Amino acid sequence: MMTATSEQPDIPVLNALDLLNTPVWIWDHDAERMIWGNPSCLELWGADSLEHFLAMDFTKQALSVQFRAIAERFRAGEIIEEEQSFQIEGTPTTVTCQCQGIAIPGCEFATLVEVRQIARSPLDANTQSSIEALQHTPAMVSIHQLDGCCVMRNPAAMRSFGYLEPGDKSTIYDRLLDPIVINDMQNTLEQGEAFSAELLTKTIQGDRWHHFDARIIYNENNNRVILVNELDIHKRKMAADQAHRLAYYDSLTDLPNRVAFSNRIDDILLGLANTHELSAVVIFININNFSDVNSTFGFSVGDEILREVGQRLSSNLHEVEIVARLGGDKFAVLHKIETEANYLQSFIQQVLALFDVPFNILGYSYLLGVRLGIALVPEHAQSENEASRVCDIALNHAKNKGRTSWVMYNHRMSIATYEKTQRVQQLYEAMAKGHFTLYFQPQLELLTGKLVGAETLLRWQQEDGSFVSPSEFIPLAEQMGVIKDITRWVVREACRLNQHWADKGLGPLRIAVNISGAEFADDSFVDVIKSALLNSGLAPHLLELEVTETALVDNTEKAIEVLGKLKELGVEIAIDDFGTGHSSLNYLQHFPVDRLKIDRSFINHVHTEKADLAIVRTILNLAEALDISTIAEGIEYQSQSDVLQQHHCAEGQGYFFSRPLPIAEFEAFLRNAMNGKDTPRQT
Repeated sequence: MMTATSEQPDIPVLNALDLLNTPVWIWDHDAERMIWGNPSCLELWGADSLEHFLAMDFTKQALSVQFRAIAERFRAGEIIEEEQSFQIEGTPTTVTCQCQGIAIPGCEFATLVEVRQIARSPLDANTQSSIEALQHTPAMVSIHQLDGCCVMRNPAAMRSFGYLEPGDKSTIYDRLLDPIVINDMQNTLEQGEAFSAELLTKTIQGDRWHHFDARIIYNENNNRVILVNELDIHKRKMAADQAHRLAYYDSLTDLPNRVAFSNRIDDILLGLANTHELSAVVIFININNFSDVNSTFGFSVGDEILREVGQRLSSNLHEVEIVARLGGDKFAVLHKIETEANYLQSFIQQVLALFDVPFNILGYSYLLGVRLGIALVPEHAQSENEASRVCDIALNHAKNKGRTSWVMYNHRMSIATYEKTQRVQQLYEAMAKGHFTLYFQPQLELLTGKLVGAETLLRWQQEDGSFVSPSEFIPLAEQMGVIKDITRWVVREACRLNQHWADKGLGPLRIAVNISGAEFADDSFVDVIKSALLNSGLAPHLLELEVTETALVDNTEKAIEVLGKLKELGVEIAIDDFGTGHSSLNYLQHFPVDRLKIDRSFINHVHTEKADLAIVRTILNLAEALDISTIAEGIEYQSQSDVLQQHHCAEGQGYFFSRPLPIAEFEAFLRNAMNGKDTPRQT
């Protein structure tokens, strides 16, 4: 690369160029500086010497930008004649010059420039400052004839739209992408008004968003021209669009989200306010047991299915107002409909039919079940919030009604939901105020009548003295997710009471506690049992945990792990309601079970029905073969006890021996049993 000295390049033709009266210079494209000029050039630029000329900074002149824009044409050998505007000693100067690429030793690429015509414009200071600002402003400024053809671009405009070619007939309208915007701009300018908009335009860098301002002005010849001023707002626009998408669209499915759906419902309600011929149906869609998909195939597969569900809904329900993903596996559809019931039924079936086609999961066909909660607006709701509420109520009522089901909201559902909400609040208060108490139902050896244990039963006594049925509040506690808190309180209290009785000499006694299936998914459950035993001082073998067959087989591996750890503590395990669930010799072989509890449904008629007796005998024989003890629940008559004893059932419980007893009464029952006194029996 050449250095900035007065040493001339070794080119013979330069001697001849020195003699020309027209200014000639050589421009180094890579260094963006002058490397030679003849005497006429030095005079033009006001340089005292070649050294002075070569030391001048031309990077701020427009020619630097212009040469950069057309460099490739020079490289291709093209000779270009053009007008260039400079600031020479503070005076705007326009020159007509001929430019061509030239090979210079020590310089990779250069351009030879010969000036043919010079036009100086002596202007006042304000005008000169304005021109200087125009050259250096980041705003893209251009002037166009009324037909749109460009006649001037400042350097910023050249960087975006290219060098202005002589004879270029392209118009500003050619680079505007929206025909509607073009029409609006033309109409506005024709009316003598300024046009301003944010629009998408073609540039050298690709399509970009500009703030665009156009207005009619008069040029130096008093002719009307179009002045255009543009600012690049692409980054800001993209950031705003991204923020809008984050606010109103779901990132996984690209569907509108809950916020967008809510806004659309409000718009529809406003539009329906003055018409009685149309309604809108709001449908909430929930995928049944979707968590099973995630746990079985992984979250990436689950996400793919959610995308497919969104695609099916949006691509097949063409006439609807909006399809949205509300979150999780919950989608929603809003659709204006005729008030005729047949049309609504047909539309609901259309939605359900989309889920009759299996989904492909890792090469397997997987049929998803869905439930729909449906409401009409404005019939069932007059606001977005109310519409979402009643759809959720209907969706909840659609649970457990088959693979695909739907429920239309009605007012009675709100009443039932209100009552349930009240009961939920009462349940929380009962937990906080200690309204739960324990009852104990004795368990006896059938052969000897000896008291060997008791089942712990939870009771909820309200402030007015009445009791809430366990069949009502236990499922509610499971739905609320507080069943584990209740279970753990029962375990701690049962251990404490059992040790309390033992300290009084009323023992030893085995106490059974029912455990929900949710505990087997909780890694801390074993520690809870260990803590209850340590804090109470109870011997582990005096605590029996009753679990259902269903809880064991729902997650067999986890159940084996948890039960194994419990057995290491010394706790006993009983299978509750045996024979009613997923009875399997396989799990009996692998689970560390101490006792089978024969369900009362088989005991009710064991003394009168051969079929029931055959089932009970089978269970007893199975238990004996596996060296597992047995206990029958629900014994109400002597004849039932006798039959069970004859067939070697070890233990029993039921109203024949005793109803469930509150703590004080059970302690009295226990004391009588320890003292060898008879206990009352139901006849």
